[in-house]
Amino acid sequence: MAASATPEPTSADQEIKRRSRRRLIGALALGALAVVFLPMIFDSEPKNPGTARGVREISVKIPSKDDQAPLAAPSSNPAPALAPSAPPAATP
Repeated sequence: MAASATPEPTSADQEIKRRSRRRLIGALALGALAVVFLPMIFDSEPKNPGTARGVREISVKIPSKDDQAPLAAPSSNPAPALAPSAPPAATP
């Protein structure tokens, strides 16, 4: 049987690999947190909480009374009253 070409890793080598793996995972976690939270911190324009849920803001302009012409006087003939409807049929 032929001996393996790669030597067995020593405990020092394993410890170095373990530390570097932890550092890499820590760096990835910090990077992900930075991507998520830094834009929230540095956002200069506050967002409307309703727009995040799909609700749109509606702006309403009420015209001034001074710019409008006066309303016409109501007519002397009142609107004809509606005929009373038939009572609903009794259901068995």
